[in-house]
Amino acid sequence: MKLFKKSNSKFYRYGFTVRGCRYRGSTQETKSVRALQIASRRLASAMENTDPLPSKPPVLGELAGDFSIGCTTAGWKRKPSGSTETGGIK
Repeated sequence: MKLFKKSNSKFYRYGFTVRGCRYRGSTQETKSVRALQIASRRLASAMENTDPLPSKPPVLGELAGDFSIGCTTAGWKRKPSGSTETGGIK
């Protein structure tokens, strides 16, 4: 976590990154000790609201759903329910 003061401001600002998301803002405090406490609370809040493990990537079959396997000249087409049509593939 970085705590700093811009030259044209009397308030301290904070900046940190949690799981690739950047957080930054003003603490609205002029004293460094109080600004650090506020910035620490914001960091803790950001860490609580993130998932500690990365989410499982979707499987290609789940993304395709019930779209046909083949590609026709008109593009991908959806198979009707219960259809045995292969979309032009034999």
